[in-house]
Amino acid sequence: MIAVSSPGFSMTPVTDMLEAIAPHFRAWEIIAEGMHALPGIKDELEELMHSHEIELAVHAPFSDLNCASLNAGAKEEAMSQILKSMNIASDLGIGMFTLHPGHKSPLGAYFPERSKKAHKESLRKLDAAGREHGVTLALENMPKMWISLCANSQEMRECIEGTDLMICFDIGHANITGDIEGLLELKDRIRNLHIHDNFGDVDRHLVVGKGTIDIPGILRALSGYKGLYVIESMNLPEGIESKAILERMLEDV
Repeated sequence: MIAVSSPGFSMTPVTDMLEAIAPHFRAWEIIAEGMHALPGIKDELEELMHSHEIELAVHAPFSDLNCASLNAGAKEEAMSQILKSMNIASDLGIGMFTLHPGHKSPLGAYFPERSKKAHKESLRKLDAAGREHGVTLALENMPKMWISLCANSQEMRECIEGTDLMICFDIGHANITGDIEGLLELKDRIRNLHIHDNFGDVDRHLVVGKGTIDIPGILRALSGYKGLYVIESMNLPEGIESKAILERMLEDV
């Protein structure tokens, strides 16, 4: 099923946003921040789930949060917000929960191994919480930046090893790192898919087919994939445009 998601949606009241999305999509990955932070919309969202036939997934909050921080207080706050959102998703019966990895802070840039250790500790706590609450956690691969963790398949392997964590394969991010093939080798762990386009330079979130990514080739390589195809768009009109193009691609493969 094709879904839509965008950080830009998060500054529109959830009822208004869902009513705008529902005529065009049967699924929505809510980014749980801004006006869509789950603690503030739980009751409203539960009512909407009963009145609209739309499947929901959740993307954990990530703005100003870092579960790999070497600042103990900052790390604790990040974990608190992520866990609170996860628990609410579970209460609402939402089973897919996508998670941005932590990142290297200015101090972490001097001590990258400590950042990686702090990150793995956080991921294992989140993994345990996901099992407890019956939520599938999908760790998202990141684009190439100096702060990035899990920006390549090797780091992703290291982070999910020994856990039940799954992968959210962001094909736009993978195109920037040049590691699409490496991440496809982990396809047995891929449970969510983020789709947008770029030219391999920066994270542009272009309409599907407007960049240089071989999206049909990736879809063929993921034959048998059963999760959501989440279009990450800059806005709803571009999401709708991408949906029509992606539907044709899926028919061809």
